[in-house]
Amino acid sequence: MARKRQQVPPRRAGRTGLLVRILGVGVVAVLAVAAVVLLGRPSEKTFPPVTPQPPPFASGTSKGLPTAPVTVVEYSDFQCPYCARFAREVEPDLDADYIATSQVRFIYKHYVILGPESQWAAEASECAAEQNAFWGYKDTLFANQAGEGQGAFKREKLEAFARDLGLDMGNFKKCLDSGKYTGKVEQDSLEARSRGYRGTPTFVIGDQVIPGLPPYYQLQQVIASQLQKTGQ
Repeated sequence: MARKRQQVPPRRAGRTGLLVRILGVGVVAVLAVAAVVLLGRPSEKTFPPVTPQPPPFASGTSKGLPTAPVTVVEYSDFQCPYCARFAREVEPDLDADYIATSQVRFIYKHYVILGPESQWAAEASECAAEQNAFWGYKDTLFANQAGEGQGAFKREKLEAFARDLGLDMGNFKKCLDSGKYTGKVEQDSLEARSRGYRGTPTFVIGDQVIPGLPPYYQLQQVIASQLQKTGQ
């Protein structure tokens, strides 16, 4: 009579094998999550390169003919993201439609509300203005924002921006060291506060004040109203 073959129970996986399988599942899960995050992340914004060419009729921190019938004044902070959006999205149309056509004169004024780096950047922009490079330097500052007080406008970076624009670095550094524009920047800010302006940007067009970032069509309406008042 044939003997019954003894059944051998299946071997259990050792602890090492179990750990390997657990770790493998974990790695796959982590990679899957990372893929979802990367695929869902919006692409980083890219901005057009800054041109050092001055805008029409530029002189210091103003542009446009002094005899233009309407004056637009902007109170701005270089760390303010809405100010940067105005410079990128609205200001080029304003330049083409009104400043180049001698209908508007635009004046930039400082309103430091976001800390020391805003003050340093404002003074540096005034030093750039000495070399007829305010507008290119302004756009460079806005293009290199990194959040409030994050080191984007430390001394070495302010110098690097000037160097990239081809400024005379000896004169630029001497200007910064002297602090010759500290008072001017503080005076602009004091003027804005004394008039009750609470934030940046704030625009003054003739007898109208526009706080915040206005859409371009709103600026057009206000400018048209002011031109009408002057008989233009």
